[in-house]
Amino acid sequence: VLKAYQSGVFYDGTCYMVPVSITLANNSDNSTTISDKDGYMAFKLPWSLSFSYGVSLAEDHTKSKFNVRTHRYPYKLTHTLNFNGNVGISSNWSFSFSSGYDFNNHRISATTCSIGRSMHCFDMSGSFVVGPYTSYNISLRANASELADALKYEKKSSMSSTLDWY
Repeated sequence: VLKAYQSGVFYDGTCYMVPVSITLANNSDNSTTISDKDGYMAFKLPWSLSFSYGVSLAEDHTKSKFNVRTHRYPYKLTHTLNFNGNVGISSNWSFSFSSGYDFNNHRISATTCSIGRSMHCFDMSGSFVVGPYTSYNISLRANASELADALKYEKKSSMSSTLDWY
């Protein structure tokens, strides 16, 4: 399945944006067990992968060249490419990621990865961020809504522990 989406141009007073996104997906359903002609379980792997490209035009307030005649700052064109995806490894396991590329700074943006496991009575999840502000989050929670706040374990990194002080 290939879906393409293009919306109009947005303007908020200082910035023009033209978002475009493409989504590739194979949304197989793992809820039923299907066998092939030899009696083996048919393998299905639901997945999706999305790309989005953004262009924005905004006043660049970082430059010192203020045009006195027009009372405007110079404009700056920004290009970004973002991508994210997820894979249902099994009916109880999932993996997802998100990242992007900044064409102005010529580097990859912060990358996020997460993995989750649904058990009979509990849900377990973990995620981490790679980039300038590296962090992680681990969680184990009860599925029952009455017990979700009482039966849980969370471990998070603190933002201050990931900063480099020079």
